[in-house]
Amino acid sequence: MPLPSKPSPQSSPLAGLSSLALLGMGTLSLSQQGAFFHRLGTALGAGLTIPHAIGLACGNEPRSSLGKLGERLQSRLKTGQTLAEALAAENPTPFSPWVLALVRLGEESGALHHLCPQIAQRLVTQGQRQRHLRSAGSSLMMTLGGATILPGLLWGWPWLLMAVNLAIVLGVAWGFLVSPTCQPLRNQSPVFQRLSQTQAMVQLSQLALPLACGLSLAAALELLLPYVEDPTLKAIVRQAIPRIHQGHNLTDSLRGRIPSQALEYIRTGEESGTLDEMLSYMGVMYGEQFELHLNRSIGILRPLGLLGAGSIVLGLGLTLLRQLLATLPG
Repeated sequence: MPLPSKPSPQSSPLAGLSSLALLGMGTLSLSQQGAFFHRLGTALGAGLTIPHAIGLACGNEPRSSLGKLGERLQSRLKTGQTLAEALAAENPTPFSPWVLALVRLGEESGALHHLCPQIAQRLVTQGQRQRHLRSAGSSLMMTLGGATILPGLLWGWPWLLMAVNLAIVLGVAWGFLVSPTCQPLRNQSPVFQRLSQTQAMVQLSQLALPLACGLSLAAALELLLPYVEDPTLKAIVRQAIPRIHQGHNLTDSLRGRIPSQALEYIRTGEESGTLDEMLSYMGVMYGEQFELHLNRSIGILRPLGLLGAGSIVLGLGLTLLRQLLATLPG
């Protein structure tokens, strides 16, 4: 059975403002997706079959989004489809290709009940990061908007000219944030370097999920490779796969290519036989670092965004006042 098709990769940490490749975009929010997999894992762990577990996971409200999803999934399961196939048949599917690949792997390995809670946890965590990314992006756009509009208001530019300038500035800023071709420029910024590196290590830690299902290291890397967003990490994983096939361990295959702290997690996991657990710990650690760097950026951008919005209001007020004074006699 072929893997679900992957989304277009985004190489910027702030690409999450438009799409996160490990997140699904559809009718269900990330919190609803997380609740679905959490309940599904609990029901499967209690020994229920997948159709019965789907009913519990989607709740008893047929008019809700989850309730309607449950009805459609149960209908497809009755035709002989697997859960992964039933989820992928949603149009548009709210679940990401990586999640669908993990569900398929869990069904094939018999570890779906173990995998579902981990998927749920990652969906909830990524949802929180998505909100932080949106906050950072909106603050940045507001700051740039204020810096673009205010001079025009103060100098009496025509509204059309200000609108064109604003569209150009915001368009260039958005392209810089999300376009893969701007990756070399973003890498020159220490802020983007830290965000990109920590995000890449969070992506690498996703390797823990297929390993926990009993997949071999080489097979787990091959499963992860199509869904890696960061181009640098994708190249590293692609180069590591043949070395793993040749008998090298993951530590030697990644030495000098990833941060030393991440390599230490992997080395400890391989030596102790708990690589999947250590990768999970590594994901938590780098996830916390990613949120720390992002929150610091938000702490700077948010006041600037408020100043930008305030400057626009001030400029509009001054413009209206100037027009009012111009209408007065004398």
